[in-house]
Amino acid sequence: MFKPMRLVFLSFVVSLSFSSVGKSDVTSSTTNSITLGAPPPVFTIEETEEEIFYDKIFKLFVEENGTRYIIELDDTERWYLIHFYKTIEAVVDLDGDGVGEVLLKTQSGGNCCGPTFHIIKRVDEGFYDILSHEELEGWPGVSINQRENRTTLLVRNVSEGIENTSMEETIVELELTDGKLRLISKSSNKAMVHAVMQVTSEELKETGDKTLEYDLDLDGNPDRLSCNYWERWGAVSCILTSSKHGEILISGGCNRIGILPTKTNNMHNLVCDRSDTLSWDSEKLEYAWQNKN
Repeated sequence: MFKPMRLVFLSFVVSLSFSSVGKSDVTSSTTNSITLGAPPPVFTIEETEEEIFYDKIFKLFVEENGTRYIIELDDTERWYLIHFYKTIEAVVDLDGDGVGEVLLKTQSGGNCCGPTFHIIKRVDEGFYDILSHEELEGWPGVSINQRENRTTLLVRNVSEGIENTSMEETIVELELTDGKLRLISKSSNKAMVHAVMQVTSEELKETGDKTLEYDLDLDGNPDRLSCNYWERWGAVSCILTSSKHGEILISGGCNRIGILPTKTNNMHNLVCDRSDTLSWDSEKLEYAWQNKN
């Protein structure tokens, strides 16, 4: 039950057509037009034999009118060190010009950092831009948001990482206009699942340890939840000493661990961070994720 983990990637080659679903491939009002009757550009992500710290790197190609182009940042070392793993999440027309943009997800190795998203925009034949935004970094999850007159990106993000005790959680909406990603709105979550008792990494960073006493196993005797500060991840790490089940490790990279009034299999549920729930697995005799945001 360990939230930070090494990412394992599968080898693959992905090809996607670049034309926008449900819209014409031809536009006349901008230079971003595709010749009538010409096949749309096709994107391909290919795993290479080149390695970064024993991880294979992935390269992004596009083929248009019989010519194959590679797409990469000017800083190729950073492009293949920080963003070595790549997947195409969606092809969608974000700026309404009739030509789809690619939502590209990139990832480095290890468990220190979350994914980064980029938008690949076709400007003209053989001319592609890589658009970035600070809200597409961190630990984001990105979805396509369809409004009445435009398509936007909805980004849910949390504050995670080494020595980070924050529980900040945000929802951001981005739009693509004039060739740039622009912020429409940003909201911060001020709600969290109510806990009967709790311990946070922020307080443990100051005190070092904290013990909660509560009858989690419902046998009428108080149990002990002994928690310490996990410095590397700025997180809470606990050992539950249950009078019925003995010692149980509770360590999921959580910035908050709380005891909930709800129960599963005759054990109180726990909450991690704002709303992730841990429930008792009576077969494995351990706490397991019930829902994971």
